[in-house]
Amino acid sequence: MKRIGVFVLYDEDGIVDDFIEYLLLKMREVLNKLVIVVNGDLKRESEKILQKYSADLFYRRNIGYDGGAYKEAVLRFISKTEWEQYDEAVFFNDTFYGPFFSMKTIFERFDQEKVDFWGLSKWIDGHSALLEQKLPEHLQTYFLVVKKSILQSVSFFDFWLSIDDPLTYKEAILNFEAAFTRFFFDRGFRYKSWVEMQGAEQLLEPGRVVYHAYPCKLILDFHFPVLKRKSVNMYNIEQIVQILEYIEKDYGFDTSIVWKHLKRLETKKRIAPFSFLDIDEFYRCHERIFVYGNGIWGRKIEAYFKYRCWKIEAFIVTDNQTDRNACRFRDVVLNDKDGIIVALGKNNLKQVESLLLEKFNRNQIYFPMFE
Repeated sequence: MKRIGVFVLYDEDGIVDDFIEYLLLKMREVLNKLVIVVNGDLKRESEKILQKYSADLFYRRNIGYDGGAYKEAVLRFISKTEWEQYDEAVFFNDTFYGPFFSMKTIFERFDQEKVDFWGLSKWIDGHSALLEQKLPEHLQTYFLVVKKSILQSVSFFDFWLSIDDPLTYKEAILNFEAAFTRFFFDRGFRYKSWVEMQGAEQLLEPGRVVYHAYPCKLILDFHFPVLKRKSVNMYNIEQIVQILEYIEKDYGFDTSIVWKHLKRLETKKRIAPFSFLDIDEFYRCHERIFVYGNGIWGRKIEAYFKYRCWKIEAFIVTDNQTDRNACRFRDVVLNDKDGIIVALGKNNLKQVESLLLEKFNRNQIYFPMFE
């Protein structure tokens, strides 16, 4: 099996993080050739990292998202004659962490399937709240594999010639990602996702992005090989800490490369509403940490603290609430080195913000940042 990979990446600061190097190292195990396409520029040190994994490194303007980069690779950077030499092509990008285990397992499984193209996950026909319209069923193109039946067909080049570079994220989804599946399916080519191969169809729901909604079940229960970067936030923190503990223990995956990347990004733009970087700094600056609120956000903060092996002194609650590890707001006494993390939603936060600032110093309080 002769396989070529096209990898697309973009970084605002021109940096290649450790998780990218790990990804390329693992993907080289299943590729005969790797072509790297950079949207934008890279620092010289980062360019040298990529050159360890491929001599075929191309730069282009940061336009057209992944679809534009893939298109240019197909039509400009790799000749038609060379495409015809390969049995499979893998198109993938930098929007996920992993893989947590060897991708050989997945490729070997799909070698036995009667499909012409495949991906790790797919969207089920339904309304997209993000795009505010209905989207047809399609494979998600952060990781997409095309087999020889397509590569050696006229349809392969016809597709890339038929699309324009997407100008917006919405166009990238509609005119590239969703269009890819529909174009080839309409021409008789068959497709499938790894989620379906693993018997996880019940997680595929109309209008829901499966890797955002169920990252923990996908990875722990259905041998899903990657974690999408956008899934790692405080909204998903209970699932995320389970995933990180699991992949570190069961697969030996170095989760420090995830946190290193996240915290580099957070030096420029904090993750709302709770920034990992800010919480870590707040914890280091205070001897005892109290958490105001023991509802949904309180449990999320608690999950993160347990993962970091940190102690919460107590939860602060209103007078009409009781909890074995809670103290009433009116009874709280802090010394100068204590701190409070306010674990409340946007509406409740407005109600208590002034009360907290009247009773405690501003530098003792960590408020969430709602967009």
